Amino acid sequence: MKPSFSQQTGSVAIEVIAFGILAPALIVVGALQILADQRSHLVAQQAARELVRMSVLNELDSENQADIQSNIAGEIGLGIADVRLDVAESTRSGRQLITATATVNGATEVARMFGEK
Repeated sequence: MKPSFSQQTGSVAIEVIAFGILAPALIVVGALQILADQRSHLVAQQAARELVRMSVLNELDSENQADIQSNIAGEIGLGIADVRLDVAESTRSGRQLITATATVNGATEVARMFGEK
């Protein structure tokens, strides 16, 4: 008995749609999401480093911090509310420790540096 291929045309179409279109599309969407998360982490890390450097050099004020925040939001297409920058100063062993925390689209990075009193 010969198999009848005329009855299997529907399953071939389903396989082409599932494995030829949907699976690659899901892979691309997943890869783009991973890249967006990685970009947020990199931007947050760079922002935290820049904040701590500017704070050590006494070049950071509230106006500069707001400018940095709006520049970051504009460059990566986020709202101002998605970018949060904080700088804190403390003293350890008689030295000034500056801690900058940057949160960009849920990705948080921290940078620390000792400064002069």
